[in-house]
Amino acid sequence: MKLTANKLQKKVVVATVIFLTLVMTLFMSRILIFNLTDSLPLGLWKRTSLSLERGGVVGFCPTLSDQLKSDYRLQASKNGLMRICDENVQMMMKPIVAVPGDKVEIKDNKIFVNEKFVVERLEKDGYGKSIESVKPGIYNVTEGEYWMISTYNKGSFDSRYFGAVKAENLKYSLVPLFVNKSKKFCWNSQQYKCL
Repeated sequence: MKLTANKLQKKVVVATVIFLTLVMTLFMSRILIFNLTDSLPLGLWKRTSLSLERGGVVGFCPTLSDQLKSDYRLQASKNGLMRICDENVQMMMKPIVAVPGDKVEIKDNKIFVNEKFVVERLEKDGYGKSIESVKPGIYNVTEGEYWMISTYNKGSFDSRYFGAVKAENLKYSLVPLFVNKSKKFCWNSQQYKCL
């Protein structure tokens, strides 16, 4: 039996509507998350049960000073795209770099975990403003604490600046589904720099 063009178009429209309904349901139920930040590859991520392993990506609610919230406009927006934490800040998505029992050392604006270099710490943001950050020193990661640092983007706002995250603030793990792995990061500044 041959399908006429009109019947084929109807089937395509119905299939598209069903597919979009399914995707929207998954977004509304918070199973799928679209990452729009520079801390991780841009794209679609799937929420999974919480797994606290080094290298795993987690969604979490940071505890931030009022100064950091103000300086970096981290107050939750009302656009509904970002998850909102109890402190009225946006939920963050970052990889775990240090787990209980690890040693984090900050010296000469470099971050080391168990004596292995991880990433540098920026002193100024893209606007040339000094960034509040964790003081140099050695931090033994205790039970119930985790450090989140993105090595994907050297300009990521993470534990370099706000320190360890308590386990109760970790909400779920994330795995990439469809992501763009090209690395070009920009933020608005007077010169509009790209890292």
